[in-house]
Amino acid sequence: MNPEKLVLSLFDDLYNSRFDSFLDRLAESIHLSMPQNAQNAVIPFTGEWYGREAVTKFLEIRAATTESKNQLRSVSVSGQTAFVIIHAEGICKPSGQAFEIEDLHQISFDDNEKVISWKLFADLGPLSAAFSANLPSQLIKAVEANDGAEVRRLINLGGNVNTRSENTGLTLLMMAACQGNHHIVDLLLKAGADLYTTDPYTGATALHKACQGGSADVGRLLVEAGAFIDAVTPTMGHTPIMDALWYKSASMIEELLKYGPNIETMTHYGFSLWDHLNYEASVQGTAAGKDLFASIESLIFAYRDNCKKTIESQKLLDASIKGDTASARQSIQSDASNLEQRHPHVNSFSDGHTPLLIACRDNHPAIVDLLLEAGAEVNSFDWIFKGYTIHKATYNGRADILQKLLKSEKMTVDVINAQGRINGYSPLHDALWHGFEECARLLLEDSRCKLGLVGHDGKDELTISKEVFGEDHELTLLIGKLLNQQERLH
Repeated sequence: MNPEKLVLSLFDDLYNSRFDSFLDRLAESIHLSMPQNAQNAVIPFTGEWYGREAVTKFLEIRAATTESKNQLRSVSVSGQTAFVIIHAEGICKPSGQAFEIEDLHQISFDDNEKVISWKLFADLGPLSAAFSANLPSQLIKAVEANDGAEVRRLINLGGNVNTRSENTGLTLLMMAACQGNHHIVDLLLKAGADLYTTDPYTGATALHKACQGGSADVGRLLVEAGAFIDAVTPTMGHTPIMDALWYKSASMIEELLKYGPNIETMTHYGFSLWDHLNYEASVQGTAAGKDLFASIESLIFAYRDNCKKTIESQKLLDASIKGDTASARQSIQSDASNLEQRHPHVNSFSDGHTPLLIACRDNHPAIVDLLLEAGAEVNSFDWIFKGYTIHKATYNGRADILQKLLKSEKMTVDVINAQGRINGYSPLHDALWHGFEECARLLLEDSRCKLGLVGHDGKDELTISKEVFGEDHELTLLIGKLLNQQERLH
């Protein structure tokens, strides 16, 4: 056996692409080792490779990700093991970065002159740096190629999941959603991709782009992750369902309709969804296209009719809106399960409101009494403004209703101090902001009411009181005194 001659023949076959001959020189049970650690894990072909098939995979990955010129510099032999030093200069294909390394290959042969063990030792820092370079562009390429495994690998290496394409302005999530790639969308969401950001040209969200892609599964994934079903683009004024219609995706429309979208929104150029339907149906040049829009029209009309039927059936909500105490009492007596029914999203002031929210907002104290006695929830907020029942009372100056809410057994310290999602204002903020002194005093007299809560604008209760009532007003002085007492206690 001449290990040096065997090694030279081995590399000659490899470097001249005689792969069948090269593989024939390997033992069936060959073990190729390129030790992996935290620093070099970015290199996709580090690790342990067992058997000819695995070594073939190793070579395929290396060839797909690097291109190099290799120079065999020395060979030494000890028994049936050869030690080979190879100098390599090349390019990392995913990043386009150059690298230069020198490897020590420890290659052992069995008695049949087949390679049984192949270990590679090197300072892989330059190669790791090459693979780590330009992670954003690598991520974009991986998403564009629908390569989920590569996306996962790059995320694990620290790639920014909110990377944007310089060409389109789209985030990775928008790109994957538009391509209808459920797997990559799921990967990105779980890695913390921003679901709520928009593209810089039209203001479209990932859900808008999913509607272009037409994957109902992706649409469902985004909505259930929290995407706004009625998000409106700042330029065109399109909601997601309008885009789904535009891109002729009946399956996406059917999916979105399950989540109760508002189909009465108008675009910024004056089109309703019905205008879109009529226009798009008129510009279909094929019978199939016309049939498709007929089916889409049926879906949307059925949804609209169901919304109307729902509203007609919501007797308690209707009584709260009209301030009809007798009808409210009758509805509660006939079916107490209606207490938490919510108004459908149809572009009305009561969308997403419960009967109690409406009664608190519109100053119907007798109906508030009926609802509270029947066990209506005070710990609920509306879909539009995200305000709780107590916000409705204080924002609108309903001191008598506020008293009723504060006396409710269901009222909690969390609800009394709930900060609205729109502006971070608590019920006390709202009372002060609108100059309702009586409401503010009722809250200040309640031991559960906290002070020092700060809105999104950085204003606490004292700041707002000074702005609205003045620094020397009795209410402002009281808030200042209570704040000092609260600070001393803590």
